[in-house]
Amino acid sequence: MKQFFKQNIKPRLGLVALLLLCSSGMYAQTTDGIYIDSAFTVKSGDTLRWYGNVEIAPNAKVTIEDGAKILFYGDTLKVNPGAQILGTAAAWSSFTPGLGTGSIVFQKSNPNTGSTNQQVLIGGNSGSTTANTFVAIEINNANGVKLMGSNTRIGSSLTFTSGHLYVDVQNLVMSSVATIAGADAGKFAVTASTGTVAKEGLATAAFAFPVGSSDVPGDYLPAVMQNSGTADQYNVRAISPLTPAPGSNASAYLTRSWQIAETTPGGSNVILGLQHNTATNQGTTYVDATAQILSSPATANWKAASASATTQAAGTVAGSSAHTVAAITDFSTNTYFTKGLAVSGVVVSAKVLLQGAMSGTAMTTKLNAPTIMPTAQPYNKAPFNYAGTESVPSIPAGVTDWVLVELRDANTPSTVVATRAAFVKSDGSVVDLDGSSVVSFSTATAGNYYIAIRHRNHLGIRSANTQALSSTATLYDFTSGEAQAYQDLAITTNPAMKDLGNGLFAMWGGNGANTGGGATNVRATGAAVVNDYQFILTVLNGATSVPGYSNADYNMDGTVRATGAAVVNDYTFLLNVLGINTAISQHQ
Repeated sequence: MKQFFKQNIKPRLGLVALLLLCSSGMYAQTTDGIYIDSAFTVKSGDTLRWYGNVEIAPNAKVTIEDGAKILFYGDTLKVNPGAQILGTAAAWSSFTPGLGTGSIVFQKSNPNTGSTNQQVLIGGNSGSTTANTFVAIEINNANGVKLMGSNTRIGSSLTFTSGHLYVDVQNLVMSSVATIAGADAGKFAVTASTGTVAKEGLATAAFAFPVGSSDVPGDYLPAVMQNSGTADQYNVRAISPLTPAPGSNASAYLTRSWQIAETTPGGSNVILGLQHNTATNQGTTYVDATAQILSSPATANWKAASASATTQAAGTVAGSSAHTVAAITDFSTNTYFTKGLAVSGVVVSAKVLLQGAMSGTAMTTKLNAPTIMPTAQPYNKAPFNYAGTESVPSIPAGVTDWVLVELRDANTPSTVVATRAAFVKSDGSVVDLDGSSVVSFSTATAGNYYIAIRHRNHLGIRSANTQALSSTATLYDFTSGEAQAYQDLAITTNPAMKDLGNGLFAMWGGNGANTGGGATNVRATGAAVVNDYQFILTVLNGATSVPGYSNADYNMDGTVRATGAAVVNDYTFLLNVLGINTAISQHQ
């Protein structure tokens, strides 16, 4: 049967005696379920034992005074939303959610039944700091405790004595003053699903997230964070296998990664330390001495997590290695972290302008909207046929469009050595997927290359000369002069770039019909396969306008039109590109 703890109604027969036993710190020897639906207090110095399942009703308030303890031997402790567990504030002046030293201990085996089951905690927290908050929790069950049903928030402390805490799909949320003690390779928070360990208000005091990707001892992967920037909440989980998958040198990485998110993007200045077990968590060619902390926004290439150097030291876990990196300022685009081969590839810092998006001396960002620009690279079709998996959760601010960046062989410029999809911002900066970094080619080796830029409805360009590329960025500015782009002397109708008349130069626009013979010319006559005007009509298919992300949107305003004012008319734009020429040809 279920016992009721209720102080404001007449108790059932025998309940008065039970309440007296509970309030005096003696054993509650029943294994029946307990239901608390009003105020209930465990006095300082008392130890209360619950042997059956316990449910705390939405209107209940359970106060655990400093020095008090509840030993929970049941299988399930459920706190309903709206219930509160209170602790003692400083100097006993008030009772406050989550503050104090009174604790609930999840303990097995059950002395009455002999049960050694894994226990379940339904924490009753909806993600709010005002929702239910435990004062202190101790895990003392070799088979662990699993979070279910809702998040669990802890105000003062979490102690691992025996067994793991399985967060499953919930979040374990630690308040800004809460601490975690006792975690090690045999007892930690297992984040094998989507749940995380969260720390509110993380600031200058270092905090260790005791996470692991499974309950195998070798999968203990603690992350330590210290933030001298704006205090924020950080959510951390360890992942197996390595996500996202690395490139061809996968064996030089850990086989695990960490997913880290902040509540308010930007403003961070984090020192991040990552530990792993050397026996089980690394690829066959991984070498600690040459590894560094790497980051990735989603499915893109791994790169150095910050400009600061990665330092290495022994970890606190037996047989583990710790790497630390400083000055991580944004976790919104650096979502995943791992340790791996030091980045020895090359980076490209380039600047280009797209004629179709120009407005004065900068480009518009009209396509940068959730319903227009795709979050995955759009060059997986003819004539580009690029198979890269670059994608982002959302398009970074200031981005005009996706572009392709190519490294071409110094002796045979038609040979593409490496390709990356990247973004071009409104000021012409070509950036990696985080919206600010230079473009990284992790598999390329330092050397001389031509830099080529291609766009889905503009004619491609490449650097006039080879550039010495390495892991150190040097800007190549296509926009500063016609001579910055390779000029094919066999083409006499037009130069490689459009002179905008204001000291800037841009890639020629209007190249929508860019499959087959139309890939290298802009024209408004001829067969449909090469005719960029006919391509507009094909996309419109009788309509006056078609909104969306289309290669026929030559002026890049988010809508295809062949009628109307010049400022919105893609056909008029095409005619302005051509001028007196029948065709504009690509120099590459």
